[in-house]
Amino acid sequence: MGSGKSHIARQLSDYFMLPLVDLDQQIEKQAGMSIAHIFDTHGEPAFRQMEHDMLRSICSSSPCIVATGGGAPCFLGNMEWMLSHGVVVWLNPPVQVLVDRLRHQKAQRPLVANLASDAALAAELERLLQLRKPWYSRAQVVLDTMPVDGDKAITAIEAFLAQSAKAL
Repeated sequence: MGSGKSHIARQLSDYFMLPLVDLDQQIEKQAGMSIAHIFDTHGEPAFRQMEHDMLRSICSSSPCIVATGGGAPCFLGNMEWMLSHGVVVWLNPPVQVLVDRLRHQKAQRPLVANLASDAALAAELERLLQLRKPWYSRAQVVLDTMPVDGDKAITAIEAFLAQSAKAL
């Protein structure tokens, strides 16, 4: 949430000449409502099932770059599936960077929409990151230097792919 996944995914899509799929946008399109409305109307478990189903359907036919929501790797075996079908990149900025990016976007983010202060936002983001870290830490590429840009991501992915090719 707020790490820059969509931005970096666009740059990766251009560089690797692969289509870009934003998982949340695809879910919103299919459901005909925003993620926040899905959470409000159907609850998080229903959203996570939609996310699970959409992830598998969009990537089953051809290679693509997928920008997932921050929780996607943590539910219903999604991380295992992603690891077995591609290269998973974890963008890991400091919590304060996330707070700066999200403070004016909270209304569109169901998990933090009702937080009144930056301190509450920081505490919730830290809590979410700690909960998600066991899944995130399994990513093949971790980018935690700031600022993260497409060039750093491309270099790290290419290094991972080269190392993987040597291992074969």
